[in-house]
Amino acid sequence: MALVGGRASVRNAAETFGLDYANLLEALGELHDAWRDWRSCQTGEGSGRHRGRHRGPRRSG
Repeated sequence: MALVGGRASVRNAAETFGLDYANLLEALGELHDAWRDWRSCQTGEGSGRHRGRHRGPRRSG
């Protein structure tokens, strides 16, 4: 099964791959929250408490 353009439903994905629908929804929600938090750190939004922490390795040069 190919996921085309992100339009495949979560329920269909759960059924196709034999996953528990409720657990998949919860995991996707946690992923969304983590992504949102990471992005806010990158753009300098939020409290500033974590600003710059998740930028990865620094490049020399």
